[in-house]
Amino acid sequence: MTTPIPLDALCTRFDAALSQWNTSRNTPQLEPTWRAFAAFARENVDCDDESLFFEAGISPSQRDRFYVHFTRTVYAREVVAGHVFAMIINCDFLFALSSELKTFTNAGEWAVEADELDQHPDERARFFEEIAAETTLWSALQSATQLSGDVYVGEG
Repeated sequence: MTTPIPLDALCTRFDAALSQWNTSRNTPQLEPTWRAFAAFARENVDCDDESLFFEAGISPSQRDRFYVHFTRTVYAREVVAGHVFAMIINCDFLFALSSELKTFTNAGEWAVEADELDQHPDERARFFEEIAAETTLWSALQSATQLSGDVYVGEG
């Protein structure tokens, strides 16, 4: 078993994962960022709890845009004060709404909470398998025009 990633190394380790896929927080592209995220989210982090979340669909605030959003949130308790805090990897992408993407009015959302990860060891793998199985969505996104990409790693 590998040594868990310490919380204070989360940013550095995710940056390294992004680099392995030839992308970065400064100039993120969806596909390599997703691949880096998926690989990194399989790694063990030294935390109390965590959750994974992915959603995609037509933007409710910009009806001519399609968004993809995914996060990994890890929770820990400060040793001295006992306060719970969260560290988050948050990835947001916005695309021009193509005719292909218009068909995904409610593309969907997938989430895995801490209790599911604790009780069902295969839940993390299932989360990524279900998202990867959305091949029509991924194909439409590959041919769509990415308008923006934002990756945040820090306190949430």
